Parts: sequence; C-alpha cells; structure tokens
Amino acid sequence: MWIEFLFTVLVGAFLVIIPGALLLKGLGCSFSASAACAAPVSIVLFIVIGIGQSLLGISNWILLILVVLVVSAAPLLFTAATKRNGENSTVDSYTRIKIGDLLLYVAVSLGIMSLVFLKNLDGPSSFLQVGDNAFHLNVVKSMMESENFSILAVTQYPNVLPQNQIPFMNSSFYPAGWHIIVSLTSLLLNTSIPLSENAINLLFTSIIFPLGISAMMQLTFKEKGIVFFASFLVVACVAFPLRTLVVHQIYPNISALSCVPAVVCLGMVALRNLAVFDCRALVAFLLASGGIATLHPNGVFVCAIFLVSFTLTDIVPTVCNRNKWLAGKKGSRIALSLILILVSIGLWIVLKSSSFMDSVTSFLWTWTIGMDEAIGHIVSLGLRSGIPQGVLGVLVFLGFCYCASRWQYAWLPLSYVVVCGVFFFNAIGDPAIKQFFAGFWYTDPERTAALVAIAAIPLASVGLYLVYKGISFVILKKDNVGLEGSYRAKIVLAVMAAGLFCFINYSSYRFFFDGRLSAFGATENELEYESMASNGRFYSERKRDFVEDVLEVVPRGTLILNMPHDGSMFAYAVDDLNVYYKSAISSNESNDSIVIREGLDRYDMDLEVRKSVENIGVQYILMLGTSEEENYDSNRWESSSWEGFSNINDDSNWLEVVIEREDMRLYKIVG
Repeated sequence: MWIEFLFTVLVGAFLVIIPGALLLKGLGCSFSASAACAAPVSIVLFIVIGIGQSLLGISNWILLILVVLVVSAAPLLFTAATKRNGENSTVDSYTRIKIGDLLLYVAVSLGIMSLVFLKNLDGPSSFLQVGDNAFHLNVVKSMMESENFSILAVTQYPNVLPQNQIPFMNSSFYPAGWHIIVSLTSLLLNTSIPLSENAINLLFTSIIFPLGISAMMQLTFKEKGIVFFASFLVVACVAFPLRTLVVHQIYPNISALSCVPAVVCLGMVALRNLAVFDCRALVAFLLASGGIATLHPNGVFVCAIFLVSFTLTDIVPTVCNRNKWLAGKKGSRIALSLILILVSIGLWIVLKSSSFMDSVTSFLWTWTIGMDEAIGHIVSLGLRSGIPQGVLGVLVFLGFCYCASRWQYAWLPLSYVVVCGVFFFNAIGDPAIKQFFAGFWYTDPERTAALVAIAAIPLASVGLYLVYKGISFVILKKDNVGLEGSYRAKIVLAVMAAGLFCFINYSSYRFFFDGRLSAFGATENELEYESMASNGRFYSERKRDFVEDVLEVVPRGTLILNMPHDGSMFAYAVDDLNVYYKSAISSNESNDSIVIREGLDRYDMDLEVRKSVENIGVQYILMLGTSEEENYDSNRWESSSWEGFSNINDDSNWLEVVIEREDMRLYKIVG
C-alpha cells in the first residue's frame, strides 16, 4: 500500500507542478524557478477551467486535466514560435536559481517528514477524525461522483444523487483547490480518498513548501552557506507544518501556507520588474495569487505581510534612488513608506469588515494567555503547543539581529515582527483585538503560530550559518589548516553542524535528557494515537468492520438512514456507504429531513413521518452506537435535534434487526 501511496504523491506532483511550470516558463521565468513556483499557478488553472466546464455543463475529469495541460503549454509554444534569437527575458534573469539546491531542500524535507509524519500514521490510508476532516473527505467524494470541479458549487452531496436523497441543498462557493487535486489523484489511480488525502498533504508540505523556500532563499541571499543550512530548517518549527497536520485538519489552509514562499518569490520578481515595464512577471504573480486564494484566502494576507515588508525595505529605497524627482530629496523615503503603510492598514480594515470575509473574521477562538507567557512562547518558539524549541529560538534571535543590521535583508525581520504581533495580540487580546489582528486566520492560535514558523525559517538559517562561521573560524585558525584542507574542513563542519542541529531539534525528547517530550515528540505521539484505527474517536475500527458487514448485505448504492454524529458521516467517503446524512445539520434543509430527524421513531403512528420516509425511498436504518461520548464533533451535537433516531430500539415493532453487534444495528423498515 505504501507503493500505491508513493505513486499517488508522484501523480499529485505532476498535477500540481507541470501545468504551472509550463505556464511560468512561457511567461519568461527560468526553468528552475518555474518548477519551484508552479503550484499556485497550476491550482488557478484547475480552478478557472473547472468553473468553465461546470458552466458549460461538462462533467469529465479527464477532459479537465487535458485542457489544463493544453492551456498551460500555449504561452510556451507561442513564445518558442515567435521569440527572436538572442532575446533575453528580464524575468528569467531575476529568477535564475540552482536546481541542485531545490532538490536538496526537497530531499531533506521529505526525509524529515517521513520520520515525523508518515512513520506515525497508522498506515497510508489512516485518517484523523477531528475538526473538519469529514467535510473535506465528503467534498472530495462528491467531486469524484459528480465530476463537477467548480468552486462555485461545492457540496458534500453530489448532484448525481436524486433530489429526494439530498437533505441539505447547500452548494456554494468554497476555496476547494486542495479538494480538486485530491479528487483527481484518486480518480487517476483509483486510490482511497484517505490515502490520497495523506499523499497530497505530504506533497504540499514536503515538496511544494521546500521548493518555494529554496527559491526564496536563493533570491534573497548570496551566501551559499545560508542557502545550504536553510534546507535543514524548512520544517524545523513544529508549529508548521507538522502540528497543523495533526490539529483540526485545516488541510486547505496548510496547502495555501505551503504555497506562500512561491507566491512571495513571484511577487519579489514582479516588483523588481516594474522598473523595466515587463508585465509578464506581474501576470505570473497575479495568477499565483489567484491560486493561493482558491486554496485558502488567508494565504493572500500572509503573502501581503512579506511583500509589503519587502517593498518598504527594497523597492521604496530603489525608487527613491532612481527617480529623478525623488533622488536626493530628504524625507522622500519616509513619505513613501508612510503612504504604503497607511494604504496597507486601510485595505486590512476594509477587507476585515467586508461581507465576503465575515464568516472568517467573525469567528472567535477563546484561547487566551497572559502577556508574559505569550512573549515567552514567541521567544522560545513554543507558540501554541507551549513546549519550547530553545535552540531554534536562539538561532532565530541571531538571524534576526544579523538581518536587521543589513538593509537588503531587513524585510525578513520586519515580516517576523508583524507575524509575531499577530500571534501575540491573538493570544492576549479581548475579542475585538483578536479579530482585528488575527481575524483573517479565524483567530485560531494554531494558524497564527504557523505564520511565525514560516517567517522564522530564513532567520534561523542565518543564525545557524553564523554559529557555523564562528565554530569554523575558531577551529581552522587554531589548527592552521591550508587552503585545500580548509575547504574540505568547512564542508565537514557544515555537515556536522547541520546534523547536530537536526539531532537536537527533531529529537523526541528535550535536552538535556530530562526525560520530557520535545515539541516534536509530543506532536508525534498525538498523531500516532489519533491516527490509530483502534483509537478512532467516532468512526472506530469496530464501526468500520460493522459497515463492511452492512455492505455485504445491502446492495451498493442503496440509501441508508443514519444519525451522522455516531461516526457514520465518514462512511460515505471512506467506505462508499450511501448514507442519507453525510454531514451534520446544515442550511437549506428539506422538509422530509426535518420530519425524519425529529420524528422517525413515530413512523408507525405518524403519517407525515411515514410519507417523508417513502419520499426519500429508504428501507434501512444504520445505528453505530448511542453513547454521547462517541459522538463526532460533540460541540455541535444537540440530542434534541436527533430525537427521531435516539428513541429507536429493538422493540420498535416496525423494524427488523438485520445485523446486530454490541450497540450497533442495521434495521430494515418492515412496518
């Protein structure tokens, strides 16, 4: 099954990288940069063409992939046919990065994530049963069944179902770029949805994210040592990506955050190209921005933090120095910087107050800690978990001081200060303060911690480089090593420094050997426990075994009534059981659904209930347990909403027990 998992990762990489790389190459980017920054561009192609197919009434996933590939290759073919010999692209000159470094970042990140993520899964098809995962799984299943990949009509109930079998008619806009990729890989390889989900998550966090970080580091730093050390720090902070893969399954947001470095790189190139009026870089950046927005809109705001900081410290000084009207004028740089800051704050306020973002920015997490504790969590990089990563924190501090003292790198510590501010005010603030600073991230401390983790990578890389330089200076000077020996010794020392950092940072226990779990150790333990089928919170191994027995008795595709909170909301996407309720209570509920939820137990004495059951054409009822402790997403569970199911038992004379095991039942309606 792990071989199948590997093929799924490779197919996912083809879908996410190849189309975007072809299009970026056609827009003038270098080959290596095109591959590194391709993911968000590929996503926007699938989104736009998916919407177009839906509007035209076309439902064909193979055609979707073919059209995306043709469209992505068109600019490259046009350029090859019309470009004059010797013509150079300014975009290409700004985006020349080394393929070897890209591969190093991917190899190291894949190796580390295999140890801390894959190793702790209970098999490649295991899935976590908290947060929004039932929704994600069902949306993917719905896309696969309907072959409708429009983000304007996302639903957990595919439109191929008969109208009477859909309890909630609530298809709507949702940024489903991640779901499209998962569904297409499952369709291409006929893999289970949970397996494809895990494979695509690994793809974004261990391939797409490192590629973007590598490109950003190479475009920012000239020092080869800094670029080298960064390859070992891409996933060094537990807050992102590992912890986000474990807590409440924010997979679309994880994919968006994984694309942030790629979008930032294209933004940097676009800003630098404005001086030569090359619009191709701007087009590439806008396409990538659209892609990250359709993975999750808050990814755009993370990119904005980095790019506004970059503009303040790089573009504004360049404009002031080159423009004949501004050059030499006192205060011009300050004035432009103030204008940019005020415009950015104004847009922040306007977007936060917009109706479009209201469902996100109005959400409130109640997690709050004291000011001193919040500062401690930031300095130690304990962040949301509260478990310090002291060595990493020291490296970030060293890198922060170094970059802050050099104007060409000042945008990195500035970005870090901003994201730390978002985390800090979200941690200590009252509701209004939380929503102002962190509303775009649902005031979720896990997501705001992830922002700090991403911004810390380049700073920590500089810090590790400085430590290495100090050690190598002392050792090589003391031993009086010759030039050739010095080169070899530096390589050995660099590898040793990187290895020692990895040993300390990724260890399961804290140093100095006090027996307590490290941030990685605690998160790995949580992942291992939550992913074990025997520990399934709501759709446990015993319940899945029961569903397998149901599938042997009931013909595939047969509609079955269920109470979704007992775990059966997972049965549709995971085991292909056509349950009526594929989700918790939602909007636009049908009258039949309301009647059944509230009064199914009165089937033998209430004509309205009997008629509603007949309307949806159901003969079977599935009950996977009645213990409230086992109910999925118990914070949404209201027993009064499901009294029609709660009062059903073996004594109901209108039901026949078909299968029974412990407190689980499959009933057939016979009355």
